[in-house]
Amino acid sequence: MVGIQAVFFDQGNVLDNHKESDKALAQALDIPFEDFGRYAQPYVRALHLGLDELEYLNSICKDARKKPTTERIFRKIYDVKRPFNDEMLGINTQLRRLGFKTGIISNAEIPLRDLLAEKYAVTPPLFDTIICSCDVGFAKPDPEIYFLACNVLGIAPKDAVFIDDNAKNVQAFQKLGGYGILHVENRKTIQELSDILGYQLR
Repeated sequence: MVGIQAVFFDQGNVLDNHKESDKALAQALDIPFEDFGRYAQPYVRALHLGLDELEYLNSICKDARKKPTTERIFRKIYDVKRPFNDEMLGINTQLRRLGFKTGIISNAEIPLRDLLAEKYAVTPPLFDTIICSCDVGFAKPDPEIYFLACNVLGIAPKDAVFIDDNAKNVQAFQKLGGYGILHVENRKTIQELSDILGYQLR
């Protein structure tokens, strides 16, 4: 479709599987995985906006009535490698070869931001921009984080597609005039993106 100049990806559960990291967190804190989300949820947004990671984990421990996290355990937790989605990263490469700009818009804490910097520190770069909430002070679905990402690339939201596994985040981008894809599984996302762009991605 004429007019689309860029594609933005969410990181967690689109370009990687952050559930594995959550499982490692739950195990290290001795909290059942099925309960971890309930204890973590009240602090997640603050974490994405720059809350100290050790404070985040100790808040979870306090609510779950577990021993406070030590620095040693904290470092062990964040040494867990996140499995990356090679198929979607391959789609990103195809897009760049076709002349599209690409970027990441992620609600990311500082350890994840650092991991992404390490993973994507290649030449030529895999993405034109990586926007992490912990750096900019805005978190999805706040419109400001989308406007910021678009401004960096010199485009308007209407000129971009955004892929995320959270419906609220997708809808927020669509309200700005952009195209949104709710990511459930790779093949469906790739076909939807192909239909929007008018190119058959593989």
